[in-house]
Amino acid sequence: MIIDYPGSYKNIYFIDFMSKWLLLFYVDALTDILDAFVISENAAKMRMARENAGNDMLKVMQTVFPITVQIQMDVIKNYGFTADGDGVYYFSCQFA
Repeated sequence: MIIDYPGSYKNIYFIDFMSKWLLLFYVDALTDILDAFVISENAAKMRMARENAGNDMLKVMQTVFPITVQIQMDVIKNYGFTADGDGVYYFSCQFA
């Protein structure tokens, strides 16, 4: 059963537009995050942290993970999220 509310077709187009806009917004943010990992300074930090951690998963979580989160925080602040743990959480929730 299809219920036709007055002006509902306009709402459908608006929702479609907003969903496409949000998709492009987050794709742009994710692209910038991936680009930030390739910057020589960040790549050197990641390489050094991985080498120091070796095969020890606990050391990886203690050394590599905080660097990845810091790189992400530096980027998402440009997209209106706070540059802290809450900002990373809310940004990440958009993909869950």
